[in-house]
Amino acid sequence: MDVTAGIVSGCLTYPIIVRSLHLLSQSLWIHSGIPVVSPALGLLSVSTSNCLASSIAAKFRDYVSNESKPVDTQIIAYSTITNCILTRTALKQNFRSVLPSNLVLPGSFAKQRVTIKSPKVSRGKKVFIQVIGKKYGCHHCGIKVSQYVADHIPPTKFFKELQNYKGLNLKTSRFLRLMFQLPLQPTPQALKDFHIQNLYPQCQRCSNRQGGFVSNRNFPHMFRKQAIVRHQFGFHLYFVFFPSYFALEYLLINIKQSLDYYREM
Repeated sequence: MDVTAGIVSGCLTYPIIVRSLHLLSQSLWIHSGIPVVSPALGLLSVSTSNCLASSIAAKFRDYVSNESKPVDTQIIAYSTITNCILTRTALKQNFRSVLPSNLVLPGSFAKQRVTIKSPKVSRGKKVFIQVIGKKYGCHHCGIKVSQYVADHIPPTKFFKELQNYKGLNLKTSRFLRLMFQLPLQPTPQALKDFHIQNLYPQCQRCSNRQGGFVSNRNFPHMFRKQAIVRHQFGFHLYFVFFPSYFALEYLLINIKQSLDYYREM
């Protein structure tokens, strides 16, 4: 009964901590579109949440059982590593998914895309966008709706401005392509070759917000704080808490008892 109470407390506190760090990331201008850095920050958020939730679960278990003992930091460390691995493998969640999205970049839930070489979208690709949306939801906020908008990334307005941007050099081009998840162009001659866009499923709410943001800004001012959007309230897979602390504690206690038994023989 006491272990069950600990597990329940962990399952309740973990999503609250994850959500709190999600809101903190938005206030600090951190989003899932930052190349290389966002997966590391997402991993930090997941590991911190697991560490705190496991500690709270262990303490609450001891409180229910009227015991007073310190939390085993070694088991906390092992359980945090285990939970991060399970989040990535069992739940198939990218660590960047726990961070807010940037409205002009591929969102936190952008797991599949359709590549186009013209802003016009064929009927077949629109249908495929609906299929992707039903599977993964809106690529910016994660909500699942009955009908999705085919979101152009980069947005068509910025896409056109990129063609004539005077500050475009080799380093800037590679950075932008990395941000927009476009094919990298290795030569200076191909710098202006921004003729490829990706399509992602997007809900109407994010589409309206994106349209309002893009219409009032030109390309160099696209990475403003107003472009960062938090995920919709509701259940997301990254809210799942694994009570591995109790499993590892039980396992280590039994191993220790077995070793002590064989030493006494």
